[in-house]
This record gives sequence, C-alpha cells and structure tokens, in this order.
Amino acid sequence: MFDLTAEKFEGVLPKGIKKLFSLKTLPRGLFLQTASVKALLSNRKRKMLVYWTELETSTGAIKAVSEGGGAFAIPLFPLLEKKGASRAILLSKMRIFISLCKKYNAQFFICTLAQKEEQLRNARELIAVGELLGLSENEARERMKTLGKIADGARTGPRERMKTLGRIVGDKE
Repeated sequence: MFDLTAEKFEGVLPKGIKKLFSLKTLPRGLFLQTASVKALLSNRKRKMLVYWTELETSTGAIKAVSEGGGAFAIPLFPLLEKKGASRAILLSKMRIFISLCKKYNAQFFICTLAQKEEQLRNARELIAVGELLGLSENEARERMKTLGKIADGARTGPRERMKTLGRIVGDKE
C-alpha cells in the first residue's frame, strides 16, 4: 500500500504503508492539481495523477482521465480541515465522485496529501476512510495500490513504462 504526501518525510513510514510518494519527488508533469474541467480535458492523453479540487460530477472529464490511463487522488486532508455541514457536503461529493469513477472505470486512490508528519495516517485508517466513502475493504486496499502502479511506472523509461501498460503493439514478450 502506498500514500501520497505534499511534503517529503525522511525515515517516517506509517504502519501498513510500503512507500510514501511525495509531490516534491514525483517526476515533473505526473501530478496535476486543478479545479478546472478545461485543464483536465487538455491533459486527457497523459497518464497522470489528478487531484481535482472541486470533485465535480463531469462525466466527460472523468472519462478523459480514465481513457488517458490516469488516476484521481481522493485526499484525506480536506475532510480534516472542514467542520460541520461543509464536511458532510464534501463527504457526499466524494461518495458521488467515487461512484462515477467506478461506473466509468476511472482509477482513483485514497491518500493523505499530508503536509505535516502528524497528518500521516496508517493503512488501516486510509482503508476506513475508503469504507466511509462507499468502498468495501478489499476495494479500498486495491485502490491504495493504484498509486504505486502509476508512480513507479513513471520512474522508468518511456519504453519500459509502455510495456508495463501493455500499449506497445507488435512487441513479443
């Protein structure tokens, strides 16, 4: 299981997390944080990790990221920052967004995007958030592996990355 953080944490690994990916160490262009549907659509051909801050239910944008082989980040930190009714509204948006991602076979993962060490969570806590958002325990576990598949694939060269994605036509393995 993997987690994506905003900062780089040296020597800290929460229980059940194999590897922490930091936004600061990801290859350039792999992560997109946006509130704009236009930005998502303009990057639809790229395999990237997307944090869509508005979590709108634009099926076209969800399909575009899915077809490009990207994945949506569902971060925990906005839930921790909100209180009361605004937290309930955000939870509802997240649940609807996840159901649309599942409907259109878009990849997504649950992460902390922690900015401080105290904001890191262990694997069990992230799985519990996934269950709160409508996933089964097994689905939440599988979704946490999505990050590792995409981020580790981006660290290899382009030809190796394409082979792992199964997109080279005519190659005999």
